[in-house]
Amino acid sequence: MPEETDEQFMQRRLLLASVLSVMGLMTWVYMNRPPEGQVDPPQPPAVEQPEEPTSERPPAAPAVEAADSGKGATEPSGETKAAASEQEVVVETNTYTVKLSNRGGVVTSWILKDYDSAAGGPLDLVHEEGAKEFGHPFSLELSDGTQLDDLNEALFVVNKGLGRRSAPATVEFEYARGSDLARKTFRFERNGNLVEVESELRKNGQLVPHLLAWNGGFGDTAQLQDSLNSSTFHYDTTTHELVRRSAAGAGWFFGCGGEGSNGSRLATSGPFGYIGIDDRFFTATFLPVEENQTLRIESASVEIAPTKDAAKEAFPTIAAGSGGVNRFRLFVGPKVRSLLAATSPELRSIVDFGFFSFIAEPIFLGLLWTRDNIVENYGWSIILLTVFINFAMFPLKWKSMKSMKKMQTIQPLVKQINDKYKGLSMRDPKKQQQQEEMMALYKEHGVNPMGSCLPMLLQFPFFIGFYNVLTVAIEMRGAEWLWVNDLSSPEDLQIRVLPIAMIVTQFWMQSMTPTPSADPAQMRLMKFMPLMFGIIFYGFSSGLVLFWLTGNLVGVAQQQLLNRFSSEEVVIEKPKVRRKKKSKGRS
Repeated sequence: MPEETDEQFMQRRLLLASVLSVMGLMTWVYMNRPPEGQVDPPQPPAVEQPEEPTSERPPAAPAVEAADSGKGATEPSGETKAAASEQEVVVETNTYTVKLSNRGGVVTSWILKDYDSAAGGPLDLVHEEGAKEFGHPFSLELSDGTQLDDLNEALFVVNKGLGRRSAPATVEFEYARGSDLARKTFRFERNGNLVEVESELRKNGQLVPHLLAWNGGFGDTAQLQDSLNSSTFHYDTTTHELVRRSAAGAGWFFGCGGEGSNGSRLATSGPFGYIGIDDRFFTATFLPVEENQTLRIESASVEIAPTKDAAKEAFPTIAAGSGGVNRFRLFVGPKVRSLLAATSPELRSIVDFGFFSFIAEPIFLGLLWTRDNIVENYGWSIILLTVFINFAMFPLKWKSMKSMKKMQTIQPLVKQINDKYKGLSMRDPKKQQQQEEMMALYKEHGVNPMGSCLPMLLQFPFFIGFYNVLTVAIEMRGAEWLWVNDLSSPEDLQIRVLPIAMIVTQFWMQSMTPTPSADPAQMRLMKFMPLMFGIIFYGFSSGLVLFWLTGNLVGVAQQQLLNRFSSEEVVIEKPKVRRKKKSKGRS
């Protein structure tokens, strides 16, 4: 078997690294692929207009004023306060419609008016079946995780004077039995996504530290892979880091522990700036009213079916509190950076663009600017921004192209050196001399052996940046382009057009690109690379495939330009020069 040359050895190492990278990406995509055969969940029932309960509660302004003025803890009066029957309260603002029940003083439905579920119909951030099994939002828990079932099932008295269409509206639930007292207060505003929440718990007249829980699932669970993008989080004011925990067993991120969830409970306390729960596009974030207040957060996971007939998946839960009396400002709504920043500047970090955020953020801002100022469509904005990025990198591509053409031109000289040292083992001292001659040849002709990899390496960070933007930016949710209904998700066609077009254009561009190596085995394997990329991209969001497809089309146009105008610059008349040098050596 002929001895492998240094050049072939180096090429095989580069090829192996490329293949392993693609295989690793394919493995990652397979592990995080969207579940097949997912069935759309039933649409939530339309919000009923509770005119009858409203008529049963005549206005009583003093009661509302008393609820508003209760800033501190209230001593129990010793009398028993309990409702005779279950009662539903509906509060409707310009942003959402919230249903509350006096059974436990909890929220049973939180519908955002400006957004639809991924399955169609109103978007309810409360998972109905999960809440029934594990508890509705704002149920009470002790700091050791014990759920207060007696209070969560008790019939609270609802404050009088709640006008059905009044806003701001204050809803107060109170339950008392002797010296035991439980009270919850919700204050809603007509506009925006903020709600003030207070809770108080007493046992034998003494304040009892407790937590308010959001169990049973949160957000748009019908969104593909929603459980993988769901987490609880807290903002550490000492380190200024946002610490997340998923329900998939990843533990606390950023070095804060590694305990898997899967039903286990993890608790932490500190002067957190805010704490909350979120999924891919929505969040419920608790902000303490008092600064530097020590908060306790407990995170766990529950198994719920994201849609009606789907298999159960792990979703995170959260319980938060600060003592016997809890006071929070609560943001419930979409993860729109402008809305979050208007509530508190630190909340912008909830929209996490990942490791390549220094690239993803400019891409995101560029998409917003292009959409607002040039073309009112995110699909065309992706195309225009991709064209701009590719032309901004054109000088580097030009340099890479020249390097590849030079590499192709000097292949006869490379072969001469390899033939000269043919048959030597890798441990032979003359192999070092062969390597030195090879490097001198590259230097003499200004050739970079890695030059052909430069365009791919430059494009990769932008690929990650676009991936992160299309994954977490809610502006891309439901964004349409031509036949694509949602740029943040794969095409909903039996045969997806964009990935197939991407494969074709990548083959086209590959056929026009000079091959720096004449190794037949390497060339055969490289021909399959577009197909491998197509398989990987088939499950990606259509916006990301559109970005890569556009890059391919721009690359084809640039390659035609390079092939036409760069030929004279890369022609090297070195074989004649080397023959003259050899004749001098013989003389």
